[in-house]
Amino acid sequence: MSRNLLAMLPNDDGKEFYAVNLETRAKGPEAEEAEARYGEIVIPLLLKRGGHPVFISERAGLMLGKYGERVDRVAVVRYRSLRDLLDMIGGERMVEGNKFKTASLAHTEVFITRPTITFVQVRLMLGMLFLILAIVGWKLIGWLQNRKRNTDAGA
Repeated sequence: MSRNLLAMLPNDDGKEFYAVNLETRAKGPEAEEAEARYGEIVIPLLLKRGGHPVFISERAGLMLGKYGERVDRVAVVRYRSLRDLLDMIGGERMVEGNKFKTASLAHTEVFITRPTITFVQVRLMLGMLFLILAIVGWKLIGWLQNRKRNTDAGA
């Protein structure tokens, strides 16, 4: 376990956080294969613990600074808690996956952020609202159709 991760333990509040990954990818077919293998391992481990990628993007340009010249890709991953992350990285499957991560990246920087506002939650709430409205609308249409049938039958 890294020294930086150990330093986070005393301040762990048990809440969700996001890992921002700034990646410089290794070149070549072996690196591409390693990246695919890493994804096959890490995605199920994340999902099992309530984590998931939020955003993955290739760098399209550089607006300010110089560090970004070395970054090929940015990935933001949500973790449910530090405990989930520790459980995941300590597992046998993730130890196996790390060799693929190392083979696929020339360099990576990862820092942890705590959300102030998370639009994932906003989208989830809107999705639930639309689902409820759809169910109510569906029931209303069925009720109106039954009412019309009953009216037509009585006439």
